[in-house]
Amino acid sequence: MTNPQANAPQDQPIQPAGEQPAAPKKKKSVLPKVLGILLVVLVAGGFAVYRYMNSAQSAKVGECIAAKVEGEKVNSANKVDCGNADAQYKVVGKYEDKKEADFKIELCEPHADTTDAIWVPEGRSGATGTVLCLTANKK
Repeated sequence: MTNPQANAPQDQPIQPAGEQPAAPKKKKSVLPKVLGILLVVLVAGGFAVYRYMNSAQSAKVGECIAAKVEGEKVNSANKVDCGNADAQYKVVGKYEDKKEADFKIELCEPHADTTDAIWVPEGRSGATGTVLCLTANKK
């Protein structure tokens, strides 16, 4: 004999099939970030090299500089072409790695043409610098 309850529908709700796993997230490429950082470093480095190459500190004997002087203090000095209207001085002597406390115009006595001298600090700390012995640039 048959059991009538055996064929009756069950009162339990139907369970849905398991959810599909989410598609794996694509990893974001770090390349744009790395390239961005590299670009910033290159621009900053290029700017630093440009500033150094045009600074009075990089001037060699025979090259000229333009300086902004207030009293006895040099506010800025840059290497310029000797034909430039701003080229006030020509470098006749150069002494590197000098402390500001050691800066005296007497350092330039071996250079008979010296009329002025300036001390240009190296970097931001300014612990040492370069003494430039100068004469007027005759254009």
